[in-house]
Amino acid sequence: MGIEDFKSVYENAGEKNISKDFIKKMTKTGNHPVLKRLRLQLIFETVVWAAVLIVFYDIFDGHLKVLAWNVAVVVAILLLLVHNLLGYKIIQYPIQGESLKASLNNYLAKIKTYAWVSIGTRVIAVATLMLFLTSTSNWTEKGFGVPLGMLSVFALQVYLLGKVWKTRIEKIKTTYEVIG
Repeated sequence: MGIEDFKSVYENAGEKNISKDFIKKMTKTGNHPVLKRLRLQLIFETVVWAAVLIVFYDIFDGHLKVLAWNVAVVVAILLLLVHNLLGYKIIQYPIQGESLKASLNNYLAKIKTYAWVSIGTRVIAVATLMLFLTSTSNWTEKGFGVPLGMLSVFALQVYLLGKVWKTRIEKIKTTYEVIG
């Protein structure tokens, strides 16, 4: 579909004052406001996790831990960064099919897989960080309150993340069924 076709569709929908430049700008995926917000979030998270990578050894006593724990933390943080990049790539190119229905079906399959990857990477990363932080702790009866509290908050986050993904997938399924 060319620019003239888009303009004609908008004019038929009642938009009389739409310019070709505006339509050109909308069709460029890099200018989409959702992608801009996602890019900013990706940059912010990358900077935060990079800062954690730089300081975790000194601040969280990495020198007192077994080398394997330090390597596990680095791998867990890199896993989170790769997860974010994969999500951005999926959202950046949603149209991958011969028709709208085929594209939506492909997108739905990718989102279902990505939802499991998203939840799995967060569980692995947070569990690794919690185990790293508590690996040299001397546990007493009073000391179990903090890890149990952290575990409760973590379980709640996983539950809410799963619920968010379920809602997103249901919306896409509904749209697929409407056009199908």
